Amino acid sequence: MANSQARDGRQSLSFILVPDKETPVSGASGSLKTGDIVVITGKAASESVFGDVAVNKFYIVNKALTLKEGDSCFKCTPHFLGQATGKTVSASKNITDMTIDYDESTNNVTDGIVTKTGSISGALITEDIESEGGVNYVKNRFDDIIQIDADGTSQVKEADTTGKDILMIIWNGRNAKAGDLLEIEIMPVLFSDLSTGGEYGSAQSFDVDFSTCYTDDNNYTGARYQVANAEGLLPSIVRPAA
Repeated sequence: MANSQARDGRQSLSFILVPDKETPVSGASGSLKTGDIVVITGKAASESVFGDVAVNKFYIVNKALTLKEGDSCFKCTPHFLGQATGKTVSASKNITDMTIDYDESTNNVTDGIVTKTGSISGALITEDIESEGGVNYVKNRFDDIIQIDADGTSQVKEADTTGKDILMIIWNGRNAKAGDLLEIEIMPVLFSDLSTGGEYGSAQSFDVDFSTCYTDDNNYTGARYQVANAEGLLPSIVRPAA
């Protein structure tokens, strides 16, 4: 059994996950390595390598797997939000007071619908338009990005202000040891507010707010994961192979 642990805020790491829908992995010839993050698109009729995890959920591979016939998935590329200095996620449910004369104290019920909102505070950094970092994914939800290079050529990423993203936060990732339970939240989100600031004597800021959604645009759904850390898992996530 993994040991419980408390940690400080700098242990948390955040990423934008982008599924690679052009290169599916499926069937008995399909294999996954430690550190792969996938979204499940199909499951074998019996003894799927994904166990009880449902289709359209994400799966974090901490031991090499060979798929069964009927298993299928898309691998995801994690784009590091390296500008972050703080992350907050808040969850709430609607509570209705149903106290009646039969009751001797307050009686509440809930419809069970969970609403999550959050924010990522950070420093303003500029990454190349072709960078594997996640900052431009956030910027692109609010603005066109036009980059003019030293040779005079230009590149344009047009804004997509209505699209959803998959946000992943590893709450205890930075110094996790082998066998530690990694606490990971994966959430479809809409980035709702972006604030950029510069003030004398302070770091320039890049702060973004988000609201979670039940699914993203592909019907992929989120969850909270507790994954036993294994050698190669976190380096593969934080520094994926080229």
